[in-house]
Amino acid sequence: MYYWLVHSYGDVPYTGEEIMGTKLDFQTYSRWAILEKIQTDLEWAVEWMPDTANPNIPTRFAALHLLTKVYLANREWDKAVDAATEVIQGPFSLMTERFGVDADDPSRNVIWDLHRHMNIHDSQNSETILGLVDRASAPDGARVNQSLASNFTPHWWDVADQTGARGVDVHTAHGDTLMRGQGIVVASNFYQFDIWDDGTHTWGDTPDLRRADINWIEMSEITYNVPESPNYEEPINWQFFSTPSDTSLRWFSWPHYKTYNPSNLEESTRGGGHGDSYVYRLAETYLLRAEAYFWADNLPAAANDINQVRERSNALPITGSDVTIDFIFDERGRELYVEETRHAEMVRVSNIMAQQQIDGYSLDDLGQRSWWYDRVMRLNNYYEPGGWLWNNNAAIIEPHNIYWPIPQSAITANTMGQINQNYGYSGFENNIDPIEYIDEEDAD
Repeated sequence: MYYWLVHSYGDVPYTGEEIMGTKLDFQTYSRWAILEKIQTDLEWAVEWMPDTANPNIPTRFAALHLLTKVYLANREWDKAVDAATEVIQGPFSLMTERFGVDADDPSRNVIWDLHRHMNIHDSQNSETILGLVDRASAPDGARVNQSLASNFTPHWWDVADQTGARGVDVHTAHGDTLMRGQGIVVASNFYQFDIWDDGTHTWGDTPDLRRADINWIEMSEITYNVPESPNYEEPINWQFFSTPSDTSLRWFSWPHYKTYNPSNLEESTRGGGHGDSYVYRLAETYLLRAEAYFWADNLPAAANDINQVRERSNALPITGSDVTIDFIFDERGRELYVEETRHAEMVRVSNIMAQQQIDGYSLDDLGQRSWWYDRVMRLNNYYEPGGWLWNNNAAIIEPHNIYWPIPQSAITANTMGQINQNYGYSGFENNIDPIEYIDEEDAD
């Protein structure tokens, strides 16, 4: 959680013990101090954690996977390579053959199998390093409805026909297959289309199984299914939308192979049910090691690791000359969409580039210019000049949004200490220098 915190908020309060009562004297610690502490703790942990998971105890390989990320954040390239290598050479391998609940369905492929929730902890699945268990059979209080379909699927079922009335009924086979999306996370054109263009193929004809037609849903495949509609059985039509914002909320392609998670609880909706999910899997370990090789200027090795992931998906292999930090994050997008905490990983890279002053980036003005901001503005069509409107609210980000604001309620309640605010937000002018070192007393 601290790894995630420092890549969402930067400098944050630190405590090394469980807080059992009221605490009003938090102090802000530097991101670097906390990362150093995380690294020290993980290095200790991997010496003592088991090779085989026990109830509530992950394996040491899960810790090594996280430690790889921390080594990258701390620019320890060789250590990152070594940690990732220990995972890769452990009891894991990328899944390349059909397996699990739908293995006998010839219309599907191994990418579909890999992301069936019933297959996450299947004994055949050699790719899972750490996964969450979320079963409908669990008692009340031990289930968490993940709502992947609700979050990452468009509001396709609320599309008007030419009369302006809703022409799709979700309580039908349509809903059983597509599930009830809410368009909460809207896919950009880059992820839907551009990221799959390899110079030889486009999204429409790519051999990459991660964008295969059987694994994705295109809006053109959905038809009006209300018999009374004058457009019955015709493909749904975005031109009948009343406002441009309806288009973005209700109209984008999506990776059905990751969002399809029907519930087997009668009271649940088609918004998604309970099911196991990945936290860490081996494909990401390969991409993390590829990044470590990239920073260490070993581009052939980086390309080899990326190709392990690409070739499993039938994507064209690359060479060392193709490897850039942008290509690595393109590949992470192709492989880990819905799974990764992408903002955190991009902030991690932004700090690396700023600390090393690559492309003119600097830690001194990270809130004014960063790789994260430049990449998002370059590739995400929702932030293009002119803006995208939703309910008359424009989609706008600024460079200082690389870090989220520290909640003012936390700052105000901390009456006996000082919690800093991030650059660009009200209250930043009251900051004091963060604590730069965590001693053993802090870490108790």
